[in-house]
Order: sequence, then structure tokens, then C-alpha cells
Amino acid sequence: MRFRPFSALALVSCLLQSATVATAQVAPVSLETLLAAPFPTEIAAAPTGGGVAWVLNERGARNIWVAMPPAYAGRRLT
Repeated sequence: MRFRPFSALALVSCLLQSATVATAQVAPVSLETLLAAPFPTEIAAAPTGGGVAWVLNERGARNIWVAMPPAYAGRRLT
């Protein structure tokens, strides 16, 4: 069986990458970190025009966001 240089190199690369991932330490995640993630609520769609609005809670601060077609790029109103 002949080994091609590229496949041997790819195999060695995968083995080294796997060893690096296996030895990496993962930092513990706190409850405060999980609860601090922003999340949308009260999502509503406009009856015409295709716009959407929602309330985004970011660390306890609630703001109204809207997005209009065609890009639907979110924009904070408050």
C-alpha cells in the first residue's frame, strides 16, 4: 500500500488537532453568565408591509426593536 504525501499529512494534522482539543480545559460557566444572555419576547408582525417588532431583554433592560423588509436588519427604537 502506498501513502500519498497529502493523505499522510492530512492524517497527521487530524491526529494533532484531536490531541489539542482533547487536552483543552473548559472554563466553568456561571448561572449569572447564562441568565445575562439577551433574549427576545413579545414578538409581533405588522398586519401589512412585512415588518416585525419585539422586545429585547439585555441584562434586565428591555428595549423595543423593529425590522423591515427586505433586509430585516434590527433597529432599536428605545
